[in-house]
Amino acid sequence: MIWVKILINFIHLASSYAWLGSIIFIAFVVKPILKKEIEAISSEILKVFFSVFRKITVISVILIIFSGILMSVRLTSNELSILSTYGIIFLIKHLLIAVIIALSLVANFYVFPKIRKLCQLKAPNELCYYQKQLIAVLSIAMIFGFIVLALTATMQFLS
Repeated sequence: MIWVKILINFIHLASSYAWLGSIIFIAFVVKPILKKEIEAISSEILKVFFSVFRKITVISVILIIFSGILMSVRLTSNELSILSTYGIIFLIKHLLIAVIIALSLVANFYVFPKIRKLCQLKAPNELCYYQKQLIAVLSIAMIFGFIVLALTATMQFLS
């Protein structure tokens, strides 16, 4: 039974790191590239990048939710008491995760499709606007992701 717990925890952590890592990649690699002249960026490269990022995000979120539910089932009622430190951190962490998921959904299903469409139309002014939106959304998600990691580390220490 311990191997099942280890596997579920591994899936949860690996998915979290893949998701946050892809957001960090956007912030520190793609963001500087997108700030350059739009003509210098191939629309084909952007389409491939957005496609890969979208897959990573969707798969990671599904695995995080599924493994998180399985991990939460084993918690005792004392640990989940909202009055306990662990319970408060658990609640804050999951509220932040809900915000990150919402931001990722906005990026994946609203901003990415707009950028893809504009890349095909070669409309630089509108494209720059949506790129800035994308960067803002994902920067906020990245900051919240780091906070969630810090809260997770704190929860591990408390349990």
